Amino acid sequence: MTPIKVIILAGRFVTEGNTDNYNISQFYYQELFQNSNADNVIQDIQNNMKYLGLQSNLLIRKTNGDLLSFNVINKYRFDRITTHFSLLEG
Repeated sequence: MTPIKVIILAGRFVTEGNTDNYNISQFYYQELFQNSNADNVIQDIQNNMKYLGLQSNLLIRKTNGDLLSFNVINKYRFDRITTHFSLLEG
């Protein structure tokens, strides 16, 4: 029986985006913004995520039946959050 070698490659790429808009008709931040006459708040949030994952497996079946396995995994994730916070009067 001769040794058998197998290489398995797998990858995945995910991109996701999410937007949230908040309108609050009451102002709870008097202590943070003491010089403001604001009475409501608007906040817009945009969240983006990108993920890349790669995996490589090397499998070797030896002549005596033993299985030798090598795995290499690499993951990369990038997150970006953008927010716009506004204090409104009136």
